[in-house]
Amino acid sequence: MRRSSIVSAAVRCTAVVATLIFVGGFNSISSLGDIVVGVTECVPQPAAAMGIDELGGMLLLFVLASMMVGVGIERSITIAQAVTQSRAYERRALTALFYNRVDEAGSAAALFPGSPVASVVSASLQGANRGSAERSGISNPSKAAFQRALIAQTMLLKRRLWTLAAIGWSSPVIGLVSALGPSTRHAADPPIALLFGLAIAVPAIWLHWGLNSRVDALLLEADRMSLSIIDQMKEQIESTI
Repeated sequence: MRRSSIVSAAVRCTAVVATLIFVGGFNSISSLGDIVVGVTECVPQPAAAMGIDELGGMLLLFVLASMMVGVGIERSITIAQAVTQSRAYERRALTALFYNRVDEAGSAAALFPGSPVASVVSASLQGANRGSAERSGISNPSKAAFQRALIAQTMLLKRRLWTLAAIGWSSPVIGLVSALGPSTRHAADPPIALLFGLAIAVPAIWLHWGLNSRVDALLLEADRMSLSIIDQMKEQIESTI
């Protein structure tokens, strides 16, 4: 029991004893019995142990919390690496195009495998005229390969993000069901399982929203920048023919 609880219990017991003495005094056995009963009632009783329903719900919520942390960290690292490599490839490709080094702008995509921009550019160039010369592929990029690569990057970056949304929406329900189970504690106790479920749901939903928004922005940039790089490469090739 905490110190504040002990102090408040002592104050309540003192008040009960003083009231009973003032009203009935110590003149009879019944007065002594009333004092004992009053002291017993003013002392807070220890909380009941968790029922099997609440304990099972807490264990399940703990597993969901662990999954949320693991998926959040893994996805955050993957997205951060994709952003960093995309920025690096954009600088490398635009610098090469500025100095009219078209082949370098295309071959540099292989150096940044985690970049959505580099992956889309590389797939577009490789999908055009398979088996032909490199410059022939640059001058005639494949739009179908471009769309396939963009869809593949969308699936790769958004992989397992749905688990964060599922954890966010299911945790409060699990906590509520656990708190209302037939073997849970009496209603005076705080619903620990429900509070724990809400504590998991809020960061899970915000984490899903934040990572999903960041992926959407990265994919929009990949679409725009890859098209810009491919068009510049195509223009420089056609100008030399």
